[in-house]
Amino acid sequence: MDTRHLPILRRAGAVLLAAGLIDLAALAYSLAQGQAYVSGFNLFAVVAGVFMLRGSLQAALVARWFAVWLLAALLATVFVLPFMQPFSLTFAQLRLGMGPEPVAMGLAALVVALLAWLAWQLGREPVRAARAARNLKPWSMTPPALLGVALVVGLGVAVAVLRGGEAAAHARLLAQQQVTPDYRLHVRSVSKTRSGQGTRITATVTAWTDSDIKTVPVQWQEP
Repeated sequence: MDTRHLPILRRAGAVLLAAGLIDLAALAYSLAQGQAYVSGFNLFAVVAGVFMLRGSLQAALVARWFAVWLLAALLATVFVLPFMQPFSLTFAQLRLGMGPEPVAMGLAALVVALLAWLAWQLGREPVRAARAARNLKPWSMTPPALLGVALVVGLGVAVAVLRGGEAAAHARLLAQQQVTPDYRLHVRSVSKTRSGQGTRITATVTAWTDSDIKTVPVQWQEP
């Protein structure tokens, strides 16, 4: 029996298991410190890693599907994110040293590299040959890639529509009253909470000039 695929699965499984354990440890630490943390791999990576260490082709197939999906979503985010706020605000943030943290960018690059490596490793010829020998139906990686891109684009469109609505316009009006006229305004978020007394709308507005950036929270009540 051909076993050329086993070293590939075990190597990928060990990496995925390690990534999952590190992610779970970071999540536990953040919760203990009361800090926010966006968990990416966690328990799924641990379980998939264990099964791949045991040579499971099914686990490898599922792991590759999710790796391609996440990779497509992350790469789409890189292209969509710059258009989610005015370019002048982005340039002001970079000029004032308020851009992405180098550590966060390094971690994001590491995650992208890891996902790309997993997708490549688990799609190599020995793995495909082993699946074919066991009559396992191959999965096309086009659907997860398209799904990842569509998810990001859909969220981007939804946010853009929300920021262009009446609530966003009212948020800008209220924020303008708290800053001087030379500040430009960008609505970052709008949320609505309904109760028996009506609807409470809360928004976060970024106000900026070439030399200053501030966050202006606003809220109001509607019937």
